[in-house]
Amino acid sequence: MINRRLFRLIWAILPALAATGCLSAQAPTTVNYAPGYFVGAGAEYNRYNTAAPSVAGWTTFAVQVGQSKVYSWSTIELTSATSTARTGAGYLFAQTGNWSLVALGDAGLAISSVATLGSFSGGGALFYDIGQRLNKGHFYLTGVMRVTVITSNSVQPVFGFGVGKSF
Repeated sequence: MINRRLFRLIWAILPALAATGCLSAQAPTTVNYAPGYFVGAGAEYNRYNTAAPSVAGWTTFAVQVGQSKVYSWSTIELTSATSTARTGAGYLFAQTGNWSLVALGDAGLAISSVATLGSFSGGGALFYDIGQRLNKGHFYLTGVMRVTVITSNSVQPVFGFGVGKSF
């Protein structure tokens, strides 16, 4: 009895939703602005880093691959005890208004006075184009969340923020 009532209710609501446009097909997300180059810098926090200070400085350089949404992405991180250089890829996953979401993945080396080890990371970055909002070009505020692993160490979440400029 309940199943029949639920079935009738669903079939009564679906045409109404379709008529109001709630079930209409969504247009695919389009990229408003895909920069050819991006340069950024900031600070990041890694609570679980026992080999070095919890705060690191980073700088990033990215170059668009052709006319795609793929970027060649390189990052350098520095603390007082270690330096890390990684290169990989970024993918402009979504963009709406002044907001952009980029998926990141990279690999490289972590160097300290004790050892040189492999370093890997993956995650994402959220960009807000504040420069466009102020009519000053494309200047970004950036939030980054990545998961890093240095060979022989545990997987560690890293949170960062920064600023950047595209051209």
